[in-house]
Amino acid sequence: MDSKKSVAKSETDMKKLATELAKDAKAVETKAAGEVKKAAATTKKKATSVKKTAAKASASAKKTVEKAGEAVKKTVAKVAAKTSDTKVKVEIQDDFGNSKNIDDIKAEILASTKKKSVKKIDVYVKPSQNAVYYVADGDAGSIKLFG
Repeated sequence: MDSKKSVAKSETDMKKLATELAKDAKAVETKAAGEVKKAAATTKKKATSVKKTAAKASASAKKTVEKAGEAVKKTVAKVAAKTSDTKVKVEIQDDFGNSKNIDDIKAEILASTKKKSVKKIDVYVKPSQNAVYYVADGDAGSIKLFG
């Protein structure tokens, strides 16, 4: 009978041990769940902080781009103003002392086209042929350079 009592006691001890292990496992599980919740909350706070920082950086970058755009516009306006104030005089001379400026050539081209106004004129001067070739608003023609 001692062996039956011994087996019964071992079974009781095993049940007690299993109950204690189950309690310990439940405590560890509860503790782990709490740590996971804390980690999730910390991660959420960090994500919110990162979003705020990204939003601030985006706003700052946008302001910088806007300022740069305004600076470029001002610079372009200054350059355009300087360019539009520049007057160019073109004088064409041959080897015999004859000369003609581009304004005179332009007037002769307009007279030869018989148009009241021309938006665009492309001019090709060939002193060796004593000719000025032009395309005025798509119409091609030529005039004598000298004489």
